[in-house]
Amino acid sequence: MSRQVLLTIERPDGKVETVDLYPQMQGMTDELCERIRRDTKAAGRGTVLGYEVIDADTRTDAEKAYGEVSRLDAKAEWTGSVVARVAADKALADWRNAYPTDADAMDARAKSDVRHADRNAVLEGRD
Repeated sequence: MSRQVLLTIERPDGKVETVDLYPQMQGMTDELCERIRRDTKAAGRGTVLGYEVIDADTRTDAEKAYGEVSRLDAKAEWTGSVVARVAADKALADWRNAYPTDADAMDARAKSDVRHADRNAVLEGRD
């Protein structure tokens, strides 16, 4: 997900500017906008015309599809249902077939995570 918190300001020279306040500000309310409007005007920086908060889904198709695989896997874990487990396993196999490059990258990350966990266990004397 990607977020923008846009503030539209008419500057003293008449130019209209849109400023993205994210990540300094995670969101905006009418009350906060009104306070910014007062402070901006008092500072002689212009007039705040309004604001807009935009949330955009920037995930890849593979990431979106894997979200559904994760949902099905969680359902199988919660319910203990064999039917749910079969559905989750099928969804994972279908995802791997549809997105082989992403599947390979995920496998590589998983192997790296295991190597790091094994190394940390040795370093901590838990091997």
